[in-house]
Amino acid sequence: MSFVLFTVRARTMLLLANREARAMDHEYIGTEHLLLGLIAEGGGVGHGVLYRLDVPPAKVRAEVLKIVQSGPDVATLGGTLPQTPRARRCIEYAIEEAARAGRPVGTGELLLGMLREQEGIAAQVLMNLGIFETYSLVQRGRRVYPLRA
Repeated sequence: MSFVLFTVRARTMLLLANREARAMDHEYIGTEHLLLGLIAEGGGVGHGVLYRLDVPPAKVRAEVLKIVQSGPDVATLGGTLPQTPRARRCIEYAIEEAARAGRPVGTGELLLGMLREQEGIAAQVLMNLGIFETYSLVQRGRRVYPLRA
């Protein structure tokens, strides 16, 4: 997958997701790592949305660590880890959102992708933190997205 159409912040977020996965001794990048990469990046629309919803990064990280355990302490080769199918779907959803809006993929679109991929750990964490209830609406520009619980 080419990340040419991604903003600098979005590309940084994806690199940080890879770093987060390695720090947890995982051999893959899952939706939880995307979410941790988003908060580690510390800026952009996605981070701003969480900030405005009063969801501090420490709370997100703590919730992820409640659900996900570190992997076995094994050495992995350098480079980019493979993405899980759900993480890839999040990124594909983000690309769709950006294409509809006619702009590069940013952290806001990646957050929307995590919300749309409702079965991933990132969506579970966001639900646990009250980002959306049983049925919620996430509004981005003029589009409104119904979300299943």
